[in-house]
Amino acid sequence: MLKSLIGNLKSFFISIAAFTVLSSTIIFFIFLSVRNSQNKNIAFNKNLNKISSDLIKLKKLITDYKEVKHPDEYYLYKKDAYSDKVYYLLYSIKNSNEKIYELNSENNFDIAAIINNNKDISDNFEADFKLLNENLQKLGNSGNGYYEHILQAENKTDKILNAYPQLKSKFQNLKILKTNLLLSGNLESENNFLTAEHSFLQSLKSDHTVFKSISEKQIVINNTAEWFNTILSAFKLKKINGTSYYSGLFNNLVSQIQEIKKNIITVQNADLAIRTAHNKKFLINSVIVLFIFTLILILSVFGFYTYVKKQIHNLNIKLSELASVKNNKPIKTAEFEQARDYANMIKEEFNRTGNFLNNLTDEKYENINDNLIADDITGTKLIALKKHLIRKQKEQKQEEQLRAISNRHKDGIVKFGKIIRHRFGNINELTFDLLTELVHFLNADIGGIYVIDKNKNPDILVLKASYAYNKKKIINKEIKIGDGLVGTCAADKSIIYIDKTDDDYIKIVSGFGYTKPKSLLLSPIYVENEVFGVIELASSREFTENDIKFIETISEDIAYTLSYLLKQNQLK
Repeated sequence: MLKSLIGNLKSFFISIAAFTVLSSTIIFFIFLSVRNSQNKNIAFNKNLNKISSDLIKLKKLITDYKEVKHPDEYYLYKKDAYSDKVYYLLYSIKNSNEKIYELNSENNFDIAAIINNNKDISDNFEADFKLLNENLQKLGNSGNGYYEHILQAENKTDKILNAYPQLKSKFQNLKILKTNLLLSGNLESENNFLTAEHSFLQSLKSDHTVFKSISEKQIVINNTAEWFNTILSAFKLKKINGTSYYSGLFNNLVSQIQEIKKNIITVQNADLAIRTAHNKKFLINSVIVLFIFTLILILSVFGFYTYVKKQIHNLNIKLSELASVKNNKPIKTAEFEQARDYANMIKEEFNRTGNFLNNLTDEKYENINDNLIADDITGTKLIALKKHLIRKQKEQKQEEQLRAISNRHKDGIVKFGKIIRHRFGNINELTFDLLTELVHFLNADIGGIYVIDKNKNPDILVLKASYAYNKKKIINKEIKIGDGLVGTCAADKSIIYIDKTDDDYIKIVSGFGYTKPKSLLLSPIYVENEVFGVIELASSREFTENDIKFIETISEDIAYTLSYLLKQNQLK
């Protein structure tokens, strides 16, 4: 029954967990959808506002464009700063319009149609503005285009008519009418100019006695006709561009800006209506989902409580029988209290085993009493486990000690390598620093390094460095190879270790007097069967096998260094 209860509870909790994950996933995706929608709305309105702002700037530029005096570079390169500003704003409006089209997430047909209409208007605006600039460039100024040709024709005619005051006076009147025509551009000024033009040409053609020659007369007629035609061509372009009387490209550009602005307001209103309806729909759906989720959760909790209560009641019926037989305890009526009593009973039965396992976990093996463990297969296995853990603990400590020694030796080799590199040029400083560090590293008390003087006598070992020697009892500084322990070590090229020294051997000086060393360690310094010296160490303690291996390793490194220094005749 207990197994069935646990299995059913497990299934119930898995179902609750799955339901929670599913609900969380749905809520997450709803939240993600709402967030994406909000981000799109923000970007949508941001681009709408940008178009509105650009339209205001563009309208002001177009309004001021009539009065702009373009520099000569405008007529040479077909553009200037003013036209560039207009094209920049137009490109910005088109770009924002494209973004709005992409962000039309609802795929609203009306909004899409308005956006496409704005695109067409922008294209028309660009074409009209291009034509406007072409017309302005054809009109030119005093140094370019039609205006330049008009001035040149005027100058030619004035030059000839200087000899004919009456005709020049009429021509001056025509120039005044020309100025009024090009400035005001209304119908009256146009009619006045055309009438005066016709009258002036007729008077030139009909009068044969004014000019000195027929050729001079023909020149005036041709210049004047060219002048008239150029003025009328310029006026035609001004009418196309637009004047105060004639509606032209300037008015078209302003109207197109107003139409785009109107479309933007329409899009804003439509988008607001769509978002309002969407938010209302989302709110209704959210309330429905929340209600369904809450209802399912309440029903699940109630069903779970009913099921658990029933299973606990059935379980306690069985457990009460067991408790009554073994412990003679009265049966209580509350299901959860009966389950608690049974749990206490189990706790008492396994208390000793728990304490045993706690001591094993804390590695407090001395607190474990094997007699407290039941004499059964479980107790036997636990005692065997304790013995196994004790053995493993000892092995681990040994491994840690060996690892510590190995790491210490590696650090020592690095440290001695630094000394060799730093003191490479001076053998006296090199040997002294090496010996000092070696005595400290191996916890020795006294020591010396003997080096063979290759330049003087290759059979003599000279004491190059000493540490903690009693100067009154110091031994000889020179030892022949083969003599004594030092000489024997060099001759045999092998380590000598003595753990019992004679009474007459050198003593260690301390604050408490003189102490005979307990052990002595000598290591030859050689490489490829060539001896370069001997290291001698004495200590009040016994050297370990690891100490001997270390000094053997470091002696080889020192040998290579001494080999190079002695062969280079750098012995000082």
